[in-house]
Amino acid sequence: MNFKQIIWGSAVAGFALGLTACGGGGGDSSSSGSSVSVPTAPALTVQGSLKAININWSAISGATSYKLFYDATGGSGYTQLGADLSASSVSARIPVSVHIQDWQNSRFMVQACNSAGCTASSALTPITAMLDTIAYVKASNTTADSTFGFSTAMSGDGKTLVVGAPYVKDDISGVTNGVRTLASTGTDNHGAVYVYRLGTDGNWTQQSYLKASNILDAEDSEQGGFAAEFGTSVAISTDGSTIAVGAAAESSTAVGINGDQTDYTLTDAGAVYIFGVGTDSKWTQKAYIKPSNTRDDLRFGASVALDSTGSALVAGAPSEDSAATGINGSQSSAGVVDSGAAYFFTRNNVGVWSQQAYIKPSNTRISFGFGGSVALANDGKTMAIGASGENGAAKGINGNQSLIGQADNGAVYLFARNNAGLWLQQAYVKASNTPQATDQANSGSEFGTQVALSGDGKTLAVGAPWQDSDNPAVAFNDNTSNLGAVYVYKRSAADVWSQQSMLKTTATGNFSEFGRSVALSNDGNFLAAGATGDATPARGVNGALTVSGGHEKAGSVFVFMANATGWSQKSYVKASNTYGSTQVLSSAVRPQFGSSIALSADGAALAVGAAGEYGSGKGVATGSNNRLLDVTAAGAGAVYLY
Repeated sequence: MNFKQIIWGSAVAGFALGLTACGGGGGDSSSSGSSVSVPTAPALTVQGSLKAININWSAISGATSYKLFYDATGGSGYTQLGADLSASSVSARIPVSVHIQDWQNSRFMVQACNSAGCTASSALTPITAMLDTIAYVKASNTTADSTFGFSTAMSGDGKTLVVGAPYVKDDISGVTNGVRTLASTGTDNHGAVYVYRLGTDGNWTQQSYLKASNILDAEDSEQGGFAAEFGTSVAISTDGSTIAVGAAAESSTAVGINGDQTDYTLTDAGAVYIFGVGTDSKWTQKAYIKPSNTRDDLRFGASVALDSTGSALVAGAPSEDSAATGINGSQSSAGVVDSGAAYFFTRNNVGVWSQQAYIKPSNTRISFGFGGSVALANDGKTMAIGASGENGAAKGINGNQSLIGQADNGAVYLFARNNAGLWLQQAYVKASNTPQATDQANSGSEFGTQVALSGDGKTLAVGAPWQDSDNPAVAFNDNTSNLGAVYVYKRSAADVWSQQSMLKTTATGNFSEFGRSVALSNDGNFLAAGATGDATPARGVNGALTVSGGHEKAGSVFVFMANATGWSQKSYVKASNTYGSTQVLSSAVRPQFGSSIALSADGAALAVGAAGEYGSGKGVATGSNNRLLDVTAAGAGAVYLY
């Protein structure tokens, strides 16, 4: 439970923990020489509000103070929260991190006290308040097939949320500061990005609606920006000052920074747009970024990552075709189809962006998809790049790159930037149980589908959603199919990487695809991973894992915490409005809760995208409105905040 502040009625008190000696269940009926009676026990009720538990009680006659106690696990013992409360207090609001709260077992207790002693209430478990603490976020102009939540990002303080919807068809250009309510007006998948801000009142509101600056060509035809898929990827700097948006299907021929945006003669070349926020809280576009070798079918911007201040950017182009290897090789060479590339850019102290490196893997081959996922440490000096299509048979760190295993085994490449600003490949990372050519399998695990780095660049998480085994020691044992896995690696003080853990989940059905998305807290001690194929009908946090009564690809997220021996599963997270078998869904469109995830720096805030969600609502819903089972807008998408 994350207590940031405890609000007693209308007063705000700083968080304090400490055992307080007090009569637990009663005491003498009167004190020596006094006719004062011990107060009767308070009767407690609980309500949920956005990211908060509200404990309420009726005023007790004769009570001069109250004490609120909390038992985090139901067996760890009660600890007093904050100082004693005044006699006029009849409620307490306790902010929580919804996704890591032990809703089923934690309990609260209130004592009513006076000079004669204290009397405790019965224990109260907050489980009935859980669903009300979740925010259900929809676009301001919701329409079917917009895929709102396809990408998500969150600032370090957890107070700015960025949501990509690459299939929005709205054909306006530029930034709308505030809310756009008009539904899609165009015919192409132009895409849009929505920016939300958490206010001092504890409520989320939409701050801005971002669109590409070049939807229309020189003749004002929307065909110029045909299906750019703006919002394919999003990133926000830790300090919340800068947003990067990838549009992997953008089609201009421009090269470099702020080139001609209106010459559309390519297909799926891709672009990245940089936005900054001013002191007036308004966002403006700062740069239009293209790679140094723009050509057809690069899909530049399919992935993006920023450093902590937004002054360094890495963008992936998984369909790039050059035969180059390493750093700044020949960009003109071609013929290695979909080998992939990544590009590193920096912003100088006057706000000018420039490309610093063109990055290829050390073993470039066809269909690697290098750059399909990227991550960048806070200081911009450690980079992880995934290549989920890599087909090597090596296991572990820096194995033999010439060995061939299964197609789509996947790999991750780690790069470090030295003091001279030069990038060097630091490690070639493979799973500890990489499928071999002799294994009986049709394809590999797609290790590297998603990657995440801790802020210091010393912890790496890698998703492998097609990993089949239910045993970390065996690559393929046919006990499950595409259950998925997440691998965690650590870097030593000597810059040596090693695998720390392979994380598997409690089975939620075959094809769970655990590892489709991954996120790490800044210190690397919280890890969240999406399992988009999860089929259970559970709602909220730590519901039942039974697969009966659910829908295929409903999706879920698993949260883990680091401990002295490795990692342990903390919680199992579902949508507040998970569809059950009575809701009719298309076989082609499923919610896929967990298709994107984002964590705040401290891990206390979690955002989860469900790009295929069906609701037709608009804006931010809380309370009972967060569990409406509306199925009228297939693929509209949603994001859930915990």
